[in-house]
Amino acid sequence: MVAVTNKIETNFDKTTLVRKIVHLIIHLNICWQSNCDLSFLTDFRYTMQKRFPSILEVYYKSNERSGIHGIRENDQMTWLSSKN
Repeated sequence: MVAVTNKIETNFDKTTLVRKIVHLIIHLNICWQSNCDLSFLTDFRYTMQKRFPSILEVYYKSNERSGIHGIRENDQMTWLSSKN
């Protein structure tokens, strides 16, 4: 019984951590979008794509659901052009 309880608490902790990271990404984007150069945000999302691709996918999907389209495509075009 104790092992099952610990496993549930561990999963809850991971879910909570992922939610906090996603909220942090969204808040950073909102706060910095009007104040910083957009290349900073693109670089930040590029780093997130390399380290936490699933979190970045949640970010893209949440923006698309809220009606903000084109961020994913703009990032991909920027990243492809910077590689060349």
